[in-house]
Amino acid sequence: FVYMPRDKDELMKIQAAYALLGLPGAIGSMDVVHLAWCVCPAHLANLCTGKEGYPSIAFNVICDHEGRALAVLSGAYGSLTDKTIVRFDDVVNEVRCNPFFTKFKFEVLTGPGTKDREMLQGVYLIIDGGYHAWEATQAASRLCTDPGYREWREQMESVRKDIECFFGRLKARFRIL
Repeated sequence: FVYMPRDKDELMKIQAAYALLGLPGAIGSMDVVHLAWCVCPAHLANLCTGKEGYPSIAFNVICDHEGRALAVLSGAYGSLTDKTIVRFDDVVNEVRCNPFFTKFKFEVLTGPGTKDREMLQGVYLIIDGGYHAWEATQAASRLCTDPGYREWREQMESVRKDIECFFGRLKARFRIL
């Protein structure tokens, strides 16, 4: 039940939902969730204790706008950062390097008119600022103060809440988490 798009039709369907929200080329939101490890062995406690202050296992998760999990990386020690964890995620490496994802073409508006359009290629994942600045991972910058960019950034941050809502639903359903 957890899989990335397997063919062009699935990829187009996922990307189309984001295009309607003003983010053409996006195929999912990604973040790391830390789950408390209450019975962490004493010899692993330092490796598993991160910014949360308690031992945890971290999972890098990608979901689409419909709230379906596309990928879940096997658990990592809770002391590792998002930047470290994502380097070991084969799915993210596929999005970065596999021609199926890097050669996918999508249309963007380049000006105020509806005729100002351009074709771009290479899908991306929506992230927060804790990841690498790769082409395949896009985060909105808080440093740019252009009014048009600010509106776009707020839209992107709103859409990125998909992954946070996914975590909330998962934790509500499985209270043990």
